Order: sequence, then C-alpha cells, then structure tokens
Amino acid sequence: MVDIIKRKIKKFLFKIETYNSLRNSIEKVELINSKSKIQSSIITGNVKVETDSEIKSAKLYGDISIGRGAKLLGPLFVSGKVTIGDFTSVNGPNTDILSGIHPIRIGNFCSIARNVSIQEYNHKFNRLSSYFIETNILEGEMLNDIQSKGGVEIGNDVWIGSQTVILSGVSLSDGVVVAANSTVTKSFPPYSIIAGSPAKIIGYRFSEEIIDQIIKLEWWNWDLEKIKRNKDIFIKDDVNLKDLFNID
Repeated sequence: MVDIIKRKIKKFLFKIETYNSLRNSIEKVELINSKSKIQSSIITGNVKVETDSEIKSAKLYGDISIGRGAKLLGPLFVSGKVTIGDFTSVNGPNTDILSGIHPIRIGNFCSIARNVSIQEYNHKFNRLSSYFIETNILEGEMLNDIQSKGGVEIGNDVWIGSQTVILSGVSLSDGVVVAANSTVTKSFPPYSIIAGSPAKIIGYRFSEEIIDQIIKLEWWNWDLEKIKRNKDIFIKDDVNLKDLFNID
C-alpha cells in the first residue's frame, strides 16, 4: 500500500514538473522589475525585459530587449538581435520577428497585428541552390546560407496591419501606418499611409505642418504623467496645430 501511494505521489509530482516546464522555459532572462508577467513562453539567450511588460505564448531566442509596458501576446516568435520599445504591442498568432545578420529595432507605442512577418535576412539565390544546404547538409553555419540588405528600423507610433511582410533594409519612420496584406520592400517617410504589394504611399495621416510639429514634440519619449496631463490631445479625433502648441 505504501509503495502504491509513493508511486502515485511520484507520478503526480512528475505531472506538475512537466506542466511547469511547458508553462515557462526561461534561461538568461533579466527581469528589471517583478511586475512583468511571463506566461507559457520559452525564452533563451541574452533577453532583457523591462518593468510592467507582459509576455504570453512567445518564443524568444537571441539578444533581445523588451521595453517597459510592452505586450507580446502570441503565439509569436522573436529571434536574433531585436529591440522592442516601450508600450509597443506585438500580437499573434503567427507573428515572426526574425533577425539573422543585422538588428531589428522597433520604437515606442507601436502596434503590430497578427500574422505579421518582419524578416531581416533572406536566402542566397545566386548559388547553385537557394536551399540552406550548408546548414542542413554540409554541417556549416546558417550565416553562410543567408544574405541581407541591412537592418530593419521601425520608428515610434507605427501601426502595422495584419498579414504584412516587412523585408530587410527597410526603415519605417515615426507615425507610419501599414495597411493589411502589404509587402514592404523599401523605406517610407514619417506619418505616411502605405499599402499594397509592393507597398506604396496612398496618403498621409496629417498635413505637413502638423507632422513637423509632432516630430518636434517627440511625445513617445514623454513620461506617463505628461501623457496623462495632456490627455485631451490624444483622445481628440482631429489634430490641429493650436492644440500641439499648447502642451502642458
């Protein structure tokens, strides 16, 4: 009878241990503040998570920095050299942010929808085969199988719609809006609205004068108290110069 009880206890403890390992697998992660929440995620490499962030159902591999108040709600996958700014939201499912050679940097207060792919590298296709033959067959390094046009830079307050693909060497300036189902192969100026495959400018969010003033304000670098103190300019549907010049 005692042996039966011991076996049941051992089996129960094994289930608990297995559940915990599936819930979170974390290695070398630096939590700046215990207020951050990590759930059902696998994290390995040199990963830094700032205060008040939330990570759920994510796989993070590499040299990754997550800003304060950021939300990574998967399932999603981030790998390589990636920086995600303060209060930026990255949503799954099926969202990938992949750096292989150069870094990917995403600014503050960005909104990234589901099914988005940001990939800094690509296959080499000037060889006999575009297949990852060194990696998978010749026991070589993956770096030998890939090429890149440069890092990916995404500014602040950028909204990226679902099903979007962003390729290497692209810079999206502050305030850009990317329509759903777009393929972004080149860089775009501040507050432009882009759409299509390949993406092109279809308009701007504001007038040139208002865009210039917003860029001067750099509100995405304000502390939260200042944002709350000036809440009226954030909740109004129409932005005008008068409001932007009367910042508290």
